Amino acid sequence: MKKILLLAACISIIYILFAYKYVKRQPDNPGFAVVELFTSEGCSSCPPADKLLGKINEGFNNQSVYVLSFHVDYWDKFGWKDRFSKQQFTTRQKMYDSTLHTDTYTPQAVINGQKETVGSDEKSVLQLINSMLQVNAKDKSLQCDLSVKKGKLLVAWQTDQTLVGDTINVALVQDNVSDRVTAGENKGQEIQHVNVVREFKSERLRKTMGNLTINIPDDLKTGSLHVIAYTQTRGDLRITSAFSSKIKYLQ
Repeated sequence: MKKILLLAACISIIYILFAYKYVKRQPDNPGFAVVELFTSEGCSSCPPADKLLGKINEGFNNQSVYVLSFHVDYWDKFGWKDRFSKQQFTTRQKMYDSTLHTDTYTPQAVINGQKETVGSDEKSVLQLINSMLQVNAKDKSLQCDLSVKKGKLLVAWQTDQTLVGDTINVALVQDNVSDRVTAGENKGQEIQHVNVVREFKSERLRKTMGNLTINIPDDLKTGSLHVIAYTQTRGDLRITSAFSSKIKYLQ
């Protein structure tokens, strides 16, 4: 039995290494993957998923892979209030659960709005990302111009006619965060986060050009922020295009 378990572990490790190298060897891959992780600092199963998200963010940095960390609020009543949690993010997760016919849980990863899996299941998450990267997305486009004025982020977006009718989502994300949890299931742990969604706004695309304004939280500093914007259908929530860019935080 021990030999079988060891062999299975070796095969898993080889697959994971192959998955990363396979993607890196194909820089012209036309597809993209948006990974939305629903997590919480109050959930003992979540730190491995947060760590995996950071690994994906680094391992796929030459590909069109966009990772976002949404902190839900339903763990806040169990001893530790996650400072990044919002009811808005819980509502977004439940929207996916209704469409994908799943239960609400953490950590949950949703890829391109089409597939979901346990956010700490490295093999499953990688398989889904790689499958999405094989999809030709050249006929979909989203471009954004970013500027900051008086503590507000101004996003001027432009899309293809084919995307009119979809929903555009704009996330202001904090690149890297480290938190020491002093209560709850993760008491005593130092948790590392990447691409924490701090502000999030959605609206329907009624034309090919438009603007969005997002408030920038006072605690965010220069150089620690970027924007991930993406469009998705209003029916099955399939993500149809994505864009990412760092911003300068000008006072």
